[in-house]
Amino acid sequence: MATEPSAQHLAAGIEQCLRLFRESRLETMEALAGELAQTYPSAGRVWQMLGIARLARGNGAGAIEPLQHAGTLAPQDAGIWDNLGAALNAGGEFDRAAAAYERSLQLDPNNANVLSNAAANAGDAGRDAAARAYAGRALALDPALAQAHLALGNAAARLGDLATALDSLGQAVRLAPTLPQAHLSLGNALQLGGDTPGAIRATRRAAELAPNYPDAQQNLGRFHHDLGHADLAARHYRAALRLQPQRLDAWSGWLFCLAHDANVSAAELFAAHREFGEFVERPWRARWGGWTNPRNPHKRLRVGFVSGDLREHAVAHFIEPIWRALDRDAIEIVAYSTQPAEDARSVALKQLADAWHNVAALSDNALEATIRASNIDILIDLAGHTAHHRLGVFARKPAPLQVSWIGYPNTTGLMAIDYRLVGNGAAQPGELDAGFSEKLVHLPLGTVFQPPPALPPVNPLPALTRGYLTFGNFNRPIKLSEAALGLWCKVMNALPDSRMLIAAVSETPVRERIAARFAAAGVAADRVDFRPRLEMQDYLKLHHEIDLILDTFPFTGGTVTNQALWMGVPTLTLSGDTLPHRQGAGIMIRAGLGDWVAQGEAAFVERALAVARNPAQLAALRARLRADLAAGEPAATARAARLVESALRTMWQRWCAGEPARSFQVAP
Repeated sequence: MATEPSAQHLAAGIEQCLRLFRESRLETMEALAGELAQTYPSAGRVWQMLGIARLARGNGAGAIEPLQHAGTLAPQDAGIWDNLGAALNAGGEFDRAAAAYERSLQLDPNNANVLSNAAANAGDAGRDAAARAYAGRALALDPALAQAHLALGNAAARLGDLATALDSLGQAVRLAPTLPQAHLSLGNALQLGGDTPGAIRATRRAAELAPNYPDAQQNLGRFHHDLGHADLAARHYRAALRLQPQRLDAWSGWLFCLAHDANVSAAELFAAHREFGEFVERPWRARWGGWTNPRNPHKRLRVGFVSGDLREHAVAHFIEPIWRALDRDAIEIVAYSTQPAEDARSVALKQLADAWHNVAALSDNALEATIRASNIDILIDLAGHTAHHRLGVFARKPAPLQVSWIGYPNTTGLMAIDYRLVGNGAAQPGELDAGFSEKLVHLPLGTVFQPPPALPPVNPLPALTRGYLTFGNFNRPIKLSEAALGLWCKVMNALPDSRMLIAAVSETPVRERIAARFAAAGVAADRVDFRPRLEMQDYLKLHHEIDLILDTFPFTGGTVTNQALWMGVPTLTLSGDTLPHRQGAGIMIRAGLGDWVAQGEAAFVERALAVARNPAQLAALRARLRADLAAGEPAATARAARLVESALRTMWQRWCAGEPARSFQVAP
């Protein structure tokens, strides 16, 4: 005789699911819950068990449907809505997750765990004030809830309240010493507070507790990057990729480190970028196309700019003058800001854009749909492999033409990006093409630079009163490669009375590494001075203490080189065979100082000696440099804008004619 399903059998099945969950036998739990769902299709708890099993196995997307069904069958069960919130959060659907948590809290308003989960979700969505409020409510109910302390600490850190962040995260670690996320977040807060060695120790503990934790490897890469340990940082980024290959931030961190490694050849650097490009583009190539843009070669172009740096950031100093000078009858500016925080510079840039979208919270799917719906003709990436990039969206090719420019002086590795703008001072046609997946578009004037407001005055050359040269370098530690330090030592040994001022060095391990390198080369410790990172005005005033800058390589200076020129300080730079190794050369050539570009290490040392032999000439250059730049700035900006317009129009006309992308040079 057949037996009818019974309530007793259902209850036993659910209890068995819970036991399997406690024993971490998740695959068996999922199979059992699936069988129970077929037998008891109207039992909400069964569908909840199936969703929980999938969620615990890392299949958040697969958990959503059974949990939604459970909510339909048992709408008064607060736990189901909490579980649904967790599944939606895992899939990055933060707004829907917030609604699910609110539904749970309507049913059970004093559940500290749900409040803590809602806090974490709000933080993930960038709503840190709400996250802080949720966490505060949770802790009022349960002061020993480690997850709530974790959520509060994360929110406080992002809001700039480091004291609260460190206290809350310290509490989380104390209450849950085996919780890797607590140690990870404590490491983040320590790094924000300037204690990178402490951040590394905390994050190592997270990695020890969870050896397969990609976030821990990613953060170790980032922290070692900050200390200038390019090799070690690269190894941690690769470890993160082995654990989670789809992490684009780990790909970009790895590539960024390779670009700073003098032992990596141009061919190897390009191959690594193409490895990234192949990985990220492969799933989308079959979907390229489908644009509805009219092929009118003379239309007003809708040009989208995607960047996380449309704020007080170096990129803004390059893009703002171009935006101001573009012919708005020919070009419509549509800005996509990928950084949630905006500032006064963002407000100024908004006034220059025809449309502004803050897309920081949008998924790749949503951002692709937004760009396609806007019928963007040419989409320009201003980030490359820097923070807040959206190369995963560019890989989908949401616009018929895509261009890379400014933010990252290298190839993106994407075939989906058609062109890269480059100045002739950095690369003549044919010189660097083999290192780019994009087709290079050569501009007689590649970029212009808008200096910071309220520049300090230019002072007389210090060497005139001191009687010796003081070299300087103000680049971030990752640029201070062993090869560059070695060359600087050669210069200082050739000029035994010279001194060196190295700024932007706040961490003791960085100072110790650099000092040891100089000492090993025979340069006395009292000839090398270090300064920490400073606010802009104090940083600019540091130029009063130096006579010239010795550039880094293989990743040469960019913004700092431009700022130094406006302070009357030239940079002696070494040219190389990649665009990062040539950006310093491009800047100096654009300023009319091509004789400050050395083509080899011996020439670099000899040029430094020549400068030392003629301080009066260097003093005269210092005295006139700012005035020369200021006098030429309006014409240079207008010219650069016309060149960019011409480049974009040529790209567009070729696309309208059905021609493939190919390199070209814009006429002067």
